[in-house]
Amino acid sequence: MVMNKSSWWVWGLVWLLVACQSNEPVTVPTLYQTDTPRSTHTTMPTATASRTATTTPTLTPTNTPTETAIPTATFSPTPNRNDNNGARIPTGTPAPALESQTFAALSTQIDKQGMMQTVTDMVAFQTRHSNSGQGNGLTGIDTARDYLATRLNNQAANCANDATFFKQDFVLDYREMITTQSNLILGIEGTISNSPPFVLGAHYDTISKDPTLNPYGYQPGADDNASGVSVILELARLYCLQPRTQSVVFVLFAAEENRNDVFNGRIGSRQFLSNFVPSQGWRIQGMLNLDTIGSATDTEGQIVDTLARLYSAGGSSRQLARWIQAAAYVQLSDFNLVVEPREDRQNRWGDHMSFTRAGYPAVRLFEGSEDVDRQDSVQDLPNDLDPEYLSKNLQVVLAFLLTLGEGNAPPDNLQVVGTTLFWEPASEVDYYLVAHRPSTQESYTFTIIPATQTSIELPPDTIVTVGTINEANILGWLPEEVYIP
Repeated sequence: MVMNKSSWWVWGLVWLLVACQSNEPVTVPTLYQTDTPRSTHTTMPTATASRTATTTPTLTPTNTPTETAIPTATFSPTPNRNDNNGARIPTGTPAPALESQTFAALSTQIDKQGMMQTVTDMVAFQTRHSNSGQGNGLTGIDTARDYLATRLNNQAANCANDATFFKQDFVLDYREMITTQSNLILGIEGTISNSPPFVLGAHYDTISKDPTLNPYGYQPGADDNASGVSVILELARLYCLQPRTQSVVFVLFAAEENRNDVFNGRIGSRQFLSNFVPSQGWRIQGMLNLDTIGSATDTEGQIVDTLARLYSAGGSSRQLARWIQAAAYVQLSDFNLVVEPREDRQNRWGDHMSFTRAGYPAVRLFEGSEDVDRQDSVQDLPNDLDPEYLSKNLQVVLAFLLTLGEGNAPPDNLQVVGTTLFWEPASEVDYYLVAHRPSTQESYTFTIIPATQTSIELPPDTIVTVGTINEANILGWLPEEVYIP
């Protein structure tokens, strides 16, 4: 799969200008509670104008890697289409094409019960600890790996786009055990030649916070992170229903949970970036990490099913988080995404951090409430997951994927006069999305206005950007923010 060039050098320059990330490792600040108001918007009439699809920009890496070497890790030979790991399965019937590529049409195809069955299947492996191996032949991380590899390989064989399955093996030395771990990778090449891929990832291993529990003890890991795995598999299925313009790499990471005095977890994603990506020559646009996204129940048993959170470092990663928030808002205005002012929760980590430290824009999607007692325990069971809430989080990612591949260019020449923002009319646009926030807040508030309007007055001390919405009701990418003093 060739996805290592980009014709969108202008957008890459924009991302470079907005990026403020340091070359130093990002530290996690003290836990901060946000109280972001729900967004409001004007009613959007039915769209009627015609539209021609445009290509997507490239999110360019903004700094140099800062990760130290991963202890005791080697990389297996890179698979390709001619070997066992990279070959397609020659059997199976291609999925039927949808009549429409719209968000609404794809949303009707979401298999909620299928996602829950994936969660149940993952829990049935009893443990997915990195040192659990084959277990008794029905349990353990290796058995889970084989199950997931089969599903991704089958998906590669039944994709409307050119798709390839890869298995990246690496050696892990953890708690006095040396094992072989595997990242499972589905690369889908977009119809736009050489389009740089965007990475969607989720880890499939588990761990227990009970220090007395051995690797073979019960670690169901339904929410953390069979929920993310189930959404990755369902997104890959939906994305393969018909040809798509944007190249996407779906990755199920191993060894995310493994932390000791030498390294702070994320071994699989670090291996993916340091070894596999260079071997493929991929120029990654950015990454969205799906980790713990299925439960809407908080520690008091209250249901919080209209909220999810986006965690990111500053600079281009934070801008990517806001772009995801905006894309989801256009399709799911009743589902609130909060852009958090930190890279992750206090003293926690995720695979998106590996990408941030390698210089790529990266974001973690996380459920709106958090029950820390349930995490990494025998209580992390499927009955705590809500299939409707899981589907909402899938739709968040789907909305952003469509923005990447099917969205239109933003308006040009944003200028501020007093407290009014002006811009030049964009071609083939039905509506504009004005995304604005006080300088003291991270999350956007949104206003949707008709294409005939090319200015808006906003309060002082506001940061704002403007995107286009096309006939298919898909947001285009967002230009650099401007400031209204």
